Amino acid sequence: MNVKWIIEKDVWHPKEEAEIISSCKKFGFEYKLVEYLPFIQTVKLDKKFNQDDCVVVSGSIELTTAVINETIWIPGVYANYPNYACSNYYPILGDLLLNSEYVLIPFNDLNRLKRMFYEKFGKDHTIFIRPDSGKKLFKGKTVEWDKWDSEMEESQLWGVKSSDLVLVSSPQRIDMEWRFFVSDCKVFTGCLYVSAGFLKEDLELNRQAEALAQKTAEIYQPDRCFSIDICMQENDMKVLELNSGTSSGMYDCDIEKIVEEFSRVAWDDYKNYQVLVQAGLTFKESGV
Repeated sequence: MNVKWIIEKDVWHPKEEAEIISSCKKFGFEYKLVEYLPFIQTVKLDKKFNQDDCVVVSGSIELTTAVINETIWIPGVYANYPNYACSNYYPILGDLLLNSEYVLIPFNDLNRLKRMFYEKFGKDHTIFIRPDSGKKLFKGKTVEWDKWDSEMEESQLWGVKSSDLVLVSSPQRIDMEWRFFVSDCKVFTGCLYVSAGFLKEDLELNRQAEALAQKTAEIYQPDRCFSIDICMQENDMKVLELNSGTSSGMYDCDIEKIVEEFSRVAWDDYKNYQVLVQAGLTFKESGV
């Protein structure tokens, strides 16, 4: 496989970055480290590899977006962002979700309907909000009634538009969180990455979390490669969220396996695309 990797510097934990690099070396994949500072320092992505190369990117949402807009690499990224919108997958996963009772509303309507949300979803004068978009326009967070104005101002600083959809739900206590990686509808690695102080890793809980991740992967596939976060709340396993494979932290997952699987799928996508190109059936433009 003539797969090449773009790895964004200083995005992942140093251990993760080092393991991605060592895995590329093990499999003989050429790689390049890039530093991307949006609005400050641009990267000439088209100079890193040829436009007709098979390239896999690992990095931030900002770099991922730049790759989508500026290159025609196949696959480039596994980040079909519309598919990661809550409005797309929440109705499909339903009761499997932690926040299965929710409202989606334009950001500009939050102030007008503030009291209604706290009456419907509030716990201890607190509600939960997160952006609908898979691009994480702002970080999902709990918002106390008394801190509403400052929290709304902070969200606007991240560039949220008045028409952008926001999910409103009840705050939830989470005891444990796992991240699992999926390729072609199959979970192939995962790890526990958050645990309440009084809880320890348990093999049976790991199996239950993986089983829910696998069930989710069989129901909904936003990309050929992506990640699923599972959480435990009072001994009940729930889906927390789905994330782009390109922009997901790997924590203590098997990073060598991630590089191997993403590369396998990438090469398959690349070969299939070349067949279509040779048949004159498609042409990929940057931004598409």
